[in-house]
Amino acid sequence: MARGINWHVAVSISKRRGAFQTITHIHIFSSQVAQDSTVTAYCISDVAKDVMTINPGTEKTHIFTDNAGCYKSTLTLVILRKELGENIKTFNFCEAQDGKGSCDRRASHIKGCIKRYINEGHDVTNATEMKIETA
Repeated sequence: MARGINWHVAVSISKRRGAFQTITHIHIFSSQVAQDSTVTAYCISDVAKDVMTINPGTEKTHIFTDNAGCYKSTLTLVILRKELGENIKTFNFCEAQDGKGSCDRRASHIKGCIKRYINEGHDVTNATEMKIETA
């Protein structure tokens, strides 16, 4: 299995025409990176900008994260404010290990797809193979 490949999973939920829609964003890193405040903030910013592109009427974003230090640092908040400005309506920190259940469920599904692909005799040894083969 693709051990050692860093990735950041985000699930966005929006209401469109009366129905809820979820979109999963996965940032896969091609080399070892510390998922610190800077990296995490730019991943969140990228997701928010993409959601606003997909759903042009989106004006405000509510962000929910777990309570990890990289999410609640001053640097994260400064970068998000600079990148998203007034589009952030709220930034919520959930209790430890609570609030990222949807991300964990999506990550579990993706890991299952990768495992099945490997069991078919293929390799997933880097970020490019993970992206191409499991898309």
